[in-house]
Amino acid sequence: MAPAVSEYPKGFVPDLRRLRQWRGLRDSLWRNPDLVRLTYGDLVQVVHACVGSQPCRILYVGPGLGHIALELARQGHNVTGVDIDQDSVALATRAAETDPLRDERGNLSYELAEFPGAFQGGGPYDRVLFSRVLHHIENPAAAVAKAAELLGPRGLVVCVEFAHDRLGPGGARWMAQWRMRLSGSGRWSERVAGSLREETSRVVREWRADHEGEGLNPLRTMLDPLETTFVLRRPVWHPYLFWDLAAEMRVSSDREGEVTRRMRDDEATLLRQRHLRGLLFSTAGRVRDAARD
Repeated sequence: MAPAVSEYPKGFVPDLRRLRQWRGLRDSLWRNPDLVRLTYGDLVQVVHACVGSQPCRILYVGPGLGHIALELARQGHNVTGVDIDQDSVALATRAAETDPLRDERGNLSYELAEFPGAFQGGGPYDRVLFSRVLHHIENPAAAVAKAAELLGPRGLVVCVEFAHDRLGPGGARWMAQWRMRLSGSGRWSERVAGSLREETSRVVREWRADHEGEGLNPLRTMLDPLETTFVLRRPVWHPYLFWDLAAEMRVSSDREGEVTRRMRDDEATLLRQRHLRGLLFSTAGRVRDAARD
C-alpha cells in the first residue's frame, strides 16, 4: 500500500494537515488527500481514543513516516519515535521540523534503532504505542516485555495491529466482489476472473503470497504475549480490507473519496453484523502487576 521511501517525490511531506495530490504515487494512498483522510485519518482517531486526551509521554514503536506521531504531538503529548528505517525517520523528521505548529505542540523526536534490541530506553513512559508494527517484529514477546519494562506506574501499552491470518473465506469473497464490481466499471487495476469463486481463490492466493510469504506474525503470536503481560481491554475490530482495494483501484481523483467511503462503510456494516472478521484491532492495558496495585 506504500512505495519504497526512496520513491516518494521531492517535496513530499507525510502530514495529514498538509495534504495535496501526488499523481505519481500511483499505488499509494498518499496520492489523494481524500484517500489519506479515510484511512490514515481514521487510524489517527483510533489511536487517539486508545491513548487518551490527557497529555503524556509516549514511546511510539515503528512510527514509519511519522504522520500519527505528529498528530499525537499536536494533541499535547511528548512523543519519542523509534524506527529501524533510516529513510522513514528522515521523512518523519522533515515533517516535524517544518510543522507550522511546531512551537505550539508537544515535543517530538525520533531515534534510529531496532526495538527492542538496540533501543536504549529513556523511560519511564506513560504510553508505549505499537501501531501496525508488531506483526513485523521478529520477536513480539521480547518487544512486549520491553514495553512493560519502559512503562511507568499506571502506564498503558496501546496496540493497533493487523492480523493477516483472519482474512477467512468471507473476507476473501468480499474483496473479490468489490474487485469485480470495480472492474465492471473499468476501475480496477488488473483483469479479474470470470466468476466470483475464481476471483475469491485468486484473492486468497495473492493474500498468502503477500503476507505469509513475508513472514508476518499471526494474531496469536502478537496477542498471547500481550495478554500474558498486560490486563487488556477487549479488542475492538476496525475496517481495514478496504485499504488494499483503495490503493489498487483506478478511479478518477474526484471520485476516489466517494468510492473508498462506500467500501469502508460496507466493510464496517458487515463487521458489526459479524458477517466479516476484522483484521485491524485496537486495545490497551496495564502491566498485570501494576493493575493489581
